Amino acid sequence: MSLYLAGVMVVWHITNQRHIITLLPLIAFLFGYAFHQVIRNKIATAVLTVLLLIFASFQAYRMPNFRQHFNAPKEFLDLTAIIKNDTHVNGKTLVIYAFDTVMYTRKPVIWPYPDLRTIPTDLFQKQAPDKLHGLFKHYHIDFIVIDMGYVPKIDDFNGRNYPLPFIDNIDVLLQQGKISLLNLTKSKRLLLLRVI
Repeated sequence: MSLYLAGVMVVWHITNQRHIITLLPLIAFLFGYAFHQVIRNKIATAVLTVLLLIFASFQAYRMPNFRQHFNAPKEFLDLTAIIKNDTHVNGKTLVIYAFDTVMYTRKPVIWPYPDLRTIPTDLFQKQAPDKLHGLFKHYHIDFIVIDMGYVPKIDDFNGRNYPLPFIDNIDVLLQQGKISLLNLTKSKRLLLLRVI
């Protein structure tokens, strides 16, 4: 398996640290085998092994939590808890990036990912607010999560944004009472809307 992973990394030019870490058992084995071939004294081998374990433990203790900046912020967790606790079974959540929402809500999502067979880009086209509301019903969308960081000042949808006509339609639907605001985070970055 390690040789296969190494081959894949060479062929695909993968040099990311999270991929290289899978080769550490092979590297440790090769270092241990080479060390055992060079030093034949069993006492020296045992002492060096203990010293290496102490050094590795100390380095692991001092290592920063590299995963911390990947953890979801508390605001996002609070927002997804609302969706998770909803008892509606068939509803989906409309988001731009689906993976964190799926992980924390354990509910179905719909998102305009370019590689999907049925891309719901019609949700983000210029259209009347009532037609957009009809599309929400068509796709069985109960919740909409809008990350204001993905609302650039452009009218066109590029696959990773909420275009301005979509945001304008959301405002109209809010005023008409066809959508309700469930949550606005303290940073005002995330909005959770419910389709009525």
